[in-house]
Amino acid sequence: MTRKLEFVTNITQYEFLDLLGVPYGWRIVEGCLPALILDREVQMQSLRVNLEQGHFTLDDVETMDKAMKEAGLENLEAMFDKVRKFQIPANHSPFFRFEVCTTADCNQPLVHGGIFRGEDPVPDQNIGPVETLEYGLGICETLARLGKKLDTVRIFQQMLEAKLATNQREWQERYEALPPLFGD
Repeated sequence: MTRKLEFVTNITQYEFLDLLGVPYGWRIVEGCLPALILDREVQMQSLRVNLEQGHFTLDDVETMDKAMKEAGLENLEAMFDKVRKFQIPANHSPFFRFEVCTTADCNQPLVHGGIFRGEDPVPDQNIGPVETLEYGLGICETLARLGKKLDTVRIFQQMLEAKLATNQREWQERYEALPPLFGD
């Protein structure tokens, strides 16, 4: 059974992405919640699989691809480059920051961290754990909506510097690649 598929750019604004000038949109599938789309090629891979499984028509997939191209969707690496190159004014005094977890008794073997307020890390006063850039993006958007836009760019820059996994799939791959002492 095929389902109606559509790409739109006007559901809601993503303040963090707008600040960076990153093009994005939303995949709308009949009967599902809207999904944020940042990477055209990754989305097309997913749509091809769904096309083969009979969930969407070829016309719908081609129409969505055309709409994503017209919206200027790039890939995640292009977004990451915009974050890295974003210049935060030297006089900006951040209220939030990201720190990698360095706790000696932490049982999480993969790089992760938390988002802290103020100068000193207080373990019970952080937002975390943040294990993936995808999860961090959601937190950055929330903080951007609270008016902390420059902080969110610095937080994401710090998460990129820490080399967090991009998403849960990449995190799982990294975990499975750990030596047996950690993996199983």
